[in-house]
Amino acid sequence: MSNLAKIREISVRYNVSARTLRYYEDMGLIESTRSADYAYRLYDETAIKRLEQILILRRLNISIKDIKRIFSATGSEIVLDVLEKRLIL
Repeated sequence: MSNLAKIREISVRYNVSARTLRYYEDMGLIESTRSADYAYRLYDETAIKRLEQILILRRLNISIKDIKRIFSATGSEIVLDVLEKRLIL
């Protein structure tokens, strides 16, 4: 468990509320791990990298809906479409 971070650690490190992290998880943007003997949500390096990407996109005022589209896309067309819409607004 040493390479896993608790929700509180991530919340403090990235200045994001635990509620926001749970919301991102509910929306399917990040995943946490929980074991039967450990109640806390734990985030691995993949989830942390994904959170960093989400935070960058949110700073660009990209909606959660569009972030989901970007993450589910296989090519760059969706990313370019979303960014183009942001530039027009």
